[in-house]
Amino acid sequence: MDSKKIGNFISQLRKEKNMTQDDLAQELYTDRSVVSKWERGLYIPRHDIVLKLSTLFDVSANEIYYGERQNNENKNQVNEVTINIIKDNRKKVKKFVLLGISIIMVLLLSFSTYYFINNYNSISVYTVSGENNNFGIYNGIIVVSREKCYIQLGDTKNFTNVKIKNITLYYQKNNEKTIIFSDSNTSKLLTNTFSHSDLFSYHDLKYILENLYLEITFNDDKSEEIKLTVKRDFINNNIFKKKNTSNYDNEVNVFNSSVPTYIKDNFKLNEKEEKYYLEKNNENIKISQTYYYNAKLYIVEETSSNGFIHFEYAYPNDIAYDKGTDEISTYIISEEKCIVGECDQSIINYFISEYINKIDFDK
Repeated sequence: MDSKKIGNFISQLRKEKNMTQDDLAQELYTDRSVVSKWERGLYIPRHDIVLKLSTLFDVSANEIYYGERQNNENKNQVNEVTINIIKDNRKKVKKFVLLGISIIMVLLLSFSTYYFINNYNSISVYTVSGENNNFGIYNGIIVVSREKCYIQLGDTKNFTNVKIKNITLYYQKNNEKTIIFSDSNTSKLLTNTFSHSDLFSYHDLKYILENLYLEITFNDDKSEEIKLTVKRDFINNNIFKKKNTSNYDNEVNVFNSSVPTYIKDNFKLNEKEEKYYLEKNNENIKISQTYYYNAKLYIVEETSSNGFIHFEYAYPNDIAYDKGTDEISTYIISEEKCIVGECDQSIINYFISEYINKIDFDK
């Protein structure tokens, strides 16, 4: 729409009625400055105002939006004004939706990046041990995050006939001895919060773990000390989950117990990718079937000279498919309802009868 053309037309109609801007403003219960802005093309009147103007000046709303009266030459253009307005509004809505989606994606990306930076490599677990001829410490553990440190020394073994009176954990720096804790209970759990701690800070932790000592005081008041061995056992620096190879056979058994019998009997197993798969040709149609047992996701792809279709079934309810147009449709079986796109019921029925019912995911 041309705001200046509309403004000139409103001015022309007003003058034909021998009305001033004040007269028109009073007629429409608005201010003269508003009328002036319309006629100068600064902005277009609201639709309810346009309807009042059309009644007042005996013209159609389309003619006002077009900016001139209808005649034989402009008849088609005037009649298409409403359609063009709807198209323009749809474009604006689409633009705002895309802008909103972009903002959301930027925020999600920013949050994900922030979360990754603050949590990647943020938790470490260390084992603690050490021994000499008279005593030993085993199965100790230290858990460290960026906010807190947890220390538990574990099992103390006394190789003498004299009972242990006290145990002291400390570290040395610049020939100074700093006690972390001293207690008769070796199984005591110590918690240190770095943000307000008098013991040690997070930045000093690496040095402390390399210079950690344990002093044992016996009931005869004799004492001995050993330098502890601290080894890192775990750190959360894996972007993708690694398979626990030591328990892998047990894991496979657990996964297999949730795999439908039909799939286990007819599909091939790919342990590395945690999936079962089957490929075959049926009357010039190439069919690829994959079941990701960890995610309980079943995928079928049919490819032929007529095109391509991609099915996904997330047990137990959701079906998603793409008919080769990159437009995903999603259907909920339990509710018999399409929630994304325009679902083709005949395709859904075909997928259920040809694949889902044949496999019987409940067994």
